[in-house]
Amino acid sequence: MNESGRHDMIKELNHTIELFNSVEDILQPITKSAALKYGLTDEVLEKIQKEMCESVKSDL
Repeated sequence: MNESGRHDMIKELNHTIELFNSVEDILQPITKSAALKYGLTDEVLEKIQKEMCESVKSDL
């Protein structure tokens, strides 16, 4: 691959990053609302994350 091809690929990847960030911005409030509706609060998510980290540590 030449420099021009790399440059084009980087531009395309940056565009894809922007697209995914836009989609995330749209979906985040929707998923947050649904999660809260079912009791998945920030505190619960933090607890789950800690449990998962501890589980991984014990596997090492």
